[in-house]
Amino acid sequence: MNKYKELLVKNSQWVAVGIGGLWLLYMIYSHVLASTMSSVEVKGAPNQLGPGSVDEYVKLNTIDKLKEAMVKNEPWKPHVIDFPVTIRDTIALKDDTAETIAGRPLNAVFVANTGVGPDLTTKVIPNTVSGLVVVPPATGVSGVTGKSVVTVPAPPNAANGQATQQRQLWVSVFGTVPMKDLEKAFKDAGVNKLNVAAAQQTVFLHVDIRREELLPNGNFGNPVEMISIPVNLANPGNAQPLFPPLPPNQAGPQLNFRNQAAGQQQLICQPEFFVVTKGDAWHKPGETPGQVGAVVAPPPPPPPPPKNTGRQPPRKTGTPREPGIREPSILAPAEKTGDRLPFMQVFNEPQPNGMPGYPSPGGQPGGSAVPNQAANALGAVPVAPFSPLGLNDVTLWAHDLTVMPGKTYQYKIRYSISNPIFQFKNLCPPGKVAWAAQFELTSEWSVATPPVTVPDTTYVFLANAIPNKGEAIFDIFVWGIGGVVKSTVRCTPGDMIDENLKLSLLDVRSTPSGAIVLLVDGNGTIYRRSQREDDSNAAYKQLKQEAANPPALTP
Repeated sequence: MNKYKELLVKNSQWVAVGIGGLWLLYMIYSHVLASTMSSVEVKGAPNQLGPGSVDEYVKLNTIDKLKEAMVKNEPWKPHVIDFPVTIRDTIALKDDTAETIAGRPLNAVFVANTGVGPDLTTKVIPNTVSGLVVVPPATGVSGVTGKSVVTVPAPPNAANGQATQQRQLWVSVFGTVPMKDLEKAFKDAGVNKLNVAAAQQTVFLHVDIRREELLPNGNFGNPVEMISIPVNLANPGNAQPLFPPLPPNQAGPQLNFRNQAAGQQQLICQPEFFVVTKGDAWHKPGETPGQVGAVVAPPPPPPPPPKNTGRQPPRKTGTPREPGIREPSILAPAEKTGDRLPFMQVFNEPQPNGMPGYPSPGGQPGGSAVPNQAANALGAVPVAPFSPLGLNDVTLWAHDLTVMPGKTYQYKIRYSISNPIFQFKNLCPPGKVAWAAQFELTSEWSVATPPVTVPDTTYVFLANAIPNKGEAIFDIFVWGIGGVVKSTVRCTPGDMIDENLKLSLLDVRSTPSGAIVLLVDGNGTIYRRSQREDDSNAAYKQLKQEAANPPALTP
């Protein structure tokens, strides 16, 4: 063994040279003699070809065929990209057919790869929203109320075609659409960046109000929600028929509804009120409520000339002193809080019905969009369809014609707009196609209005009390179409004073300050009335004047 070790040590350099030579021979064999370049794979060839066979194969299968086609003068058929397949495979809209996608407006931008080399891979720049538009609530809400005699036009196709008059208690609720906030909501959802103009626009669909009644415990309750009726109450016959209620989840009827709503924005957002022939004129918040057909008091007789007492000689120079003293009109509005008319009458007047629907102007999503119009006047409704960009705030209102006399209410208001991307599935990110199926977007309820107290329609005053006989005489005034009607009733304890009010006489008493009576209503609430206080009540005097001089109604 040692003998071999000594031999290797003495000849180590030759051993190393031998190993290196063997490695060199192996490399020559593997990279030269056995190289893959000895054969190549050509597309369309049945087998791999050697280096010397490539040119011959190309000549026979490409060049010769091209020469043959040129001699035959056949048309050249270039390779055409199948765009429907490309779009389907690239955007991965598996729920639509390729033909449907190709027929829509192009909602993705295709660009060539700018990397090094001849890479022609197609890239897609997304053109989708980041979410649904969150509609901001209405602001500046308030309510106004009144009692009026109004003209109700005859329903369509009525037999006699005659308008009628009815007394109408009403509350109108107002709110403001903050267009700057709505514009921000469009930007937050990415709607303003879409390359489809129709997907950046919307229309108002309807306005809702929520009414709550003041309860005996001092809280508001008994909520009632109402959708505003888009109809011209003053003259519904001159307008197009009312379009049908909001349709179910069917794209066709919903698109038809949206297109019809686009032509009725004024009625949806700012419906007209009845023609008022007597009583409170309809008005907006901040406006002074006028009176239609108000009672005019007869002028007082001229006062007698002042007597000369001898204390002050008649003035002979300067401006003559106006004779007499002008008394204030008995119709001057009451300034005392105790002069409020305390009782109510429950009544149920027939309301107009049979309102038909508005026809559709047609139109489908994805078509040519209405150009964005100039800014609307402050508070006015813009022309639809519209984008909130650059528009002024819009005033909304709705009428509540079902209020009860003497009740106190508070209201909230909300509004709905059409979803800008409704039926635009290809504008939704993957997995969010359901966004395009939502037809309407509704704001949250606004804050509540200040309390609104509806006027009374029946008034009871103590005309005379006779404690020693246990009797009381009451004047009852009922407001109606023909004005105020007065009636007088004589009662003893236990008698019903007014059936509508469910008001009964409980007791008649004599006090140092005068006679009083105790009244009780159907809820068990007891009221105290004083003959002295009622005699000096300005509203009592005004009602007696109106009952004695009923105004003529405007036809």
